[in-house]
Amino acid sequence: MLSLRHADGAKTGTINATDAALNNSPPYKCKWNCVNIQRMSDVLQQRKRPGGRTARNRRAVHDAVLGLILEDRGRIQVADIAARSGVHPTTIYRRWGTVEALVLEVAVDRLGAASEVPPTGSLRDDLLAYATRLNEGTHGADGLALLHAVVTASAANRGQDHGFLHVRRRGIEIQAMLDRHPDTSVTLENVFDGILAPIYMRVLFDLGDIAASYLEDLVDRLLSAPRGSRPERNAARSPTKRRRREAQVT
Repeated sequence: MLSLRHADGAKTGTINATDAALNNSPPYKCKWNCVNIQRMSDVLQQRKRPGGRTARNRRAVHDAVLGLILEDRGRIQVADIAARSGVHPTTIYRRWGTVEALVLEVAVDRLGAASEVPPTGSLRDDLLAYATRLNEGTHGADGLALLHAVVTASAANRGQDHGFLHVRRRGIEIQAMLDRHPDTSVTLENVFDGILAPIYMRVLFDLGDIAASYLEDLVDRLLSAPRGSRPERNAARSPTKRRRREAQVT
């Protein structure tokens, strides 16, 4: 609760901090002419339970699943996750629904963390840095295990749209990169087809290491490919929107 005071300092009562912040626009002055109250982010931060049981359970479950994926234990069971994490199986089912959804969430989180790159200043360098980080994150025993986990979990839940989680995560990363270069005609689909697809294919089918020169060729071919004028912003996000439209139709 926050104390309400007039400009002269006289206390007029109390108010719930979150309600006060929600009901008033910046600088969040309450309708009783009280002094400024904290911004909404600060208010919510105060009300959060840092390191609460839910967060601890999620972290423990994620660590357990990641360990099982990297150990290549075959089909992962809820009992294995529960034993390793110390979280009850009922809690796991209630939070994630299926083992495949949980495995996919963990693998996508880990692969996503490995592929994020800061802006470099040019689209070519951004794309090359992204391709390099993607290659590093998916190669090696750990990367291959995570990528196989994504494919397996997606195949086990075909029709439930779990596999689209990985595509959507990648799409957010790539679109953010393209948005830094508003004059480019390169689209999200171009990057999927020109960079992600060949890297993933070589990793999944164990076609050998990918040299830096190969990544440079992928980026150069992508940028030099003939295209029309720059598409509208929404068109660059067409895979997501098209999928939503198809879902609405069906």
